[in-house]
Amino acid sequence: MLIKDINNKERTVYDDLKIIIDKRSNECGQIFHENVDGELQAMQEISVVNVEEQFVEYTIIGRNREWIEWCPLKDFERLNPDILLSEGV
Repeated sequence: MLIKDINNKERTVYDDLKIIIDKRSNECGQIFHENVDGELQAMQEISVVNVEEQFVEYTIIGRNREWIEWCPLKDFERLNPDILLSEGV
């Protein structure tokens, strides 16, 4: 099967396209300034950020070797509108 990769280059790949869902949670510190008794003090607040990203994994068939690449799902759908993917793939 032929697809366009993230660089808009046509590649030959196997038909076993997979959707990978990456869920992660990060703790991050956010510094804000608050007025305490007429003084401006830096306060830190820890917040948790939940991130979910979706990628398409495919195996490229090169001239001398094969390798795996990942492309963000939205970019893959934009570059390859004729290929239908479902989350069960």
